[in-house]
Amino acid sequence: MRNKNQNSNDLGPVNAMEPVALDPLLRIPKYLQVKQTMCQWISSGRIKVGESIPSLHQLCRIFNVSDTTCKKAIAELAYEGLLKGAWGKGVYVSASEKKPSDPGRSVNLLVWNHMDTLQHPAFSSFVSGLVNRLSPTQYQLVFTVLNPMTMTKEEVREKISNISGRGVIIPFIPGLREESLRSLAEKKTPVVFVTKHFADISPYFIGWDIRGAIYTVVKETVAGGKKRIAVLGSPWDDIYGQIYAGANTALTAYGLHLDAAMIKRCSYSLQGGRAGMAGLFDSGFVPDLVIADDEYVGYGALAVIRERGLKVPEQIQVIGIGGFAPEVPYDQKLSVIQVPFRQMGEEALALLLRIFEGNPGVQSDKMLSCRIMHRDTTLASGQ
Repeated sequence: MRNKNQNSNDLGPVNAMEPVALDPLLRIPKYLQVKQTMCQWISSGRIKVGESIPSLHQLCRIFNVSDTTCKKAIAELAYEGLLKGAWGKGVYVSASEKKPSDPGRSVNLLVWNHMDTLQHPAFSSFVSGLVNRLSPTQYQLVFTVLNPMTMTKEEVREKISNISGRGVIIPFIPGLREESLRSLAEKKTPVVFVTKHFADISPYFIGWDIRGAIYTVVKETVAGGKKRIAVLGSPWDDIYGQIYAGANTALTAYGLHLDAAMIKRCSYSLQGGRAGMAGLFDSGFVPDLVIADDEYVGYGALAVIRERGLKVPEQIQVIGIGGFAPEVPYDQKLSVIQVPFRQMGEEALALLLRIFEGNPGVQSDKMLSCRIMHRDTTLASGQ
């Protein structure tokens, strides 16, 4: 990964100690960003074979990270054969080519490469939980980046067939098909799915269930005399399916159902939420409750509602799915159904480690519960 401040590999010696700003929008751990930048230094010749790398103190200053982060990056580069030596005696570049990673100590994570474009913290939280659980072990994390929306089926299958790690964790990747994963099942590679499950490939699955929380919100809204329920959803149906099931179960008790005209598809972003909410208003619909399948979508909807001069929650209530936004863009904070993304990462890795040990336990779909988190006044009192 190229640091966004670097426009060329011809930047002079590293010992000039120019700072390197790690990109907070890249949803991978800092030590891996440090490692990749050092690989660029070596491959570009900024640090040549036989030359020493900067000291630990210098590396911490260059990257503005802890010594633990730098040591982990150095340890992996040393294991892969790019570096040799020891702290106090000098660590130097030993080769221009990396040794292949040992499949026996690698855990492979499939990553949708569009996540960086989305600038979405939910995936970052998931990876953080995974890395936290992985850190005390002997295993290292390896990324396989895919985008089935732009790659051909053959390209996806080939990339997956080349995976050689001890096990694989597969979170939700739009467009990924079961047939592309057949090689993993044929090689008997342990696989843990997260949020989307292909049972014929692996029985192991970690998910999250928002249906109960959606049911509670909708039921209490309708019980209060408000019946027009709108959904702002992503272009993919996984989250929407749970919203639909929870909402319709609550509505059925009152002889109601979700109106297709009150469902607007949009992207996972503030802009997507704005567009979806504006589309509802422009179609002549003024809902009583807006369920956004993403926290940022909910904030986009909230902005449009307030711009139209409507009061929240007196006239329209809003709730989003998430609980991950590090900063909220408005003074009015959105109520959310909080998804335990970090716990999902921890649970997925813990399950994979148990599979390695031959003791995964009796496995059915493990669904982590979500809770309603009230913030400010975006939901009516009593909910």
